[in-house]
Amino acid sequence: MKDGEPEYAILPYQEYQRLLQAARQQQVTPASNPTPPPQPERVAVQAQPAKPAVKSEQPAPIVDELRETEKPGYSGKKAASIREQKNLDLKMVARGIGISPAYLAQIEAGERNPGEAIWRNIARELHVDQDDLKGAE
Repeated sequence: MKDGEPEYAILPYQEYQRLLQAARQQQVTPASNPTPPPQPERVAVQAQPAKPAVKSEQPAPIVDELRETEKPGYSGKKAASIREQKNLDLKMVARGIGISPAYLAQIEAGERNPGEAIWRNIARELHVDQDDLKGAE
């Protein structure tokens, strides 16, 4: 919950299942001792000085699970070039993918490297094959 409203995340089903399994393993407590589960430690993440200061909090045990994985071969700059050649608006493409325009801009600038599902959705929104997004940064 954030500001009293539920928050949602979109991730591949296999990743969801893996996170559920990890959560189940961490929450094993004897039934005779009904103590509430401990609250996860919050970790503040500070952006680099060159960027606007943005803080993000995530429960510490899950941070490593949700870190972006390196997906070599895909190029955000290549995606940006294709988007611009097709005269597609960054905001509209981002909304079609289900991510923020700021996040898509970071991907296109090579500052972020999302998982396979995001690259698949970028290719879909640009109406290209996913292999067309491969190239040198």
